[in-house]
Amino acid sequence: MSDNLLRVNAATTERKTAEERREAVLDAALTEFSRYGFSGTSTDAIARAVGISQPYLFRLFGTKKELFIASVERCFSGTYERFEAAARGLQGEEALEAMGKEYKQMIAEDPRRLRAQMQSYSACDDPAVCEVVRRGFGRLVELVESKGVPAERVVEFFAFGMLMNVMTSMSLHDSGDAWAQRLVEASCAAMNLLLGALRGFAAGAGEPAGPLAAELTAWADRHGFRIDAATALRAVLIWSHLHGIVSLEIAGNFASMGIDADQLFEIQLTAITAKLG
Repeated sequence: MSDNLLRVNAATTERKTAEERREAVLDAALTEFSRYGFSGTSTDAIARAVGISQPYLFRLFGTKKELFIASVERCFSGTYERFEAAARGLQGEEALEAMGKEYKQMIAEDPRRLRAQMQSYSACDDPAVCEVVRRGFGRLVELVESKGVPAERVVEFFAFGMLMNVMTSMSLHDSGDAWAQRLVEASCAAMNLLLGALRGFAAGAGEPAGPLAAELTAWADRHGFRIDAATALRAVLIWSHLHGIVSLEIAGNFASMGIDADQLFEIQLTAITAKLG
């Protein structure tokens, strides 16, 4: 074997080792940054966790901030890839439901991802970090938007997701506090009710009106959910908006005229029934 070929093989081996160590450093960084944040993390602890020296760590990433940014980028990219794979070939509520389930599974499998995400938001006072976080979050927003849901539904998807982040960060699911149990139960009921109602509406070719009004309330009762008129109204408003029956803007105009939730629900029910026959 020639000396040149030996040198090429050696360089290739060294390059692969450097790439593997880079990934190992990023994994260790995820652990440390998710636990202590940008300011509280020691690069020495990261280096020791991987079994390398600090000088070698800085050869790979330059500075602590560059390492933090690389960790944030990796975290958001991983979330995007899993969302995209889970919702591939799906549109509308089916796509959002698939992404929501994937997110729950992802943070359950590796709680560091949730903690790291929250740490990245808190570090956004640094312009360089903020730019990376904004770009990563923006890609997720664009992915959800690409699934053919209205802007209001995009907002709800991320708003509910952030509520889940906060509740999970505080371990409310394991809390014995009465207020925490009420919040967890209400949030789960609201999301399951909304998803169930939307699935029923979307699939209700034989019964196009779906679980509306009393039917919607009965559906909730059968599943052990407590639902008030406002929650039922919201589910119907979202579905009707998705199907172009009565827009949320028109609904808002009714509300501004002093029409209460029960009246507006009746108006929506009448409009949907007339539209769908």
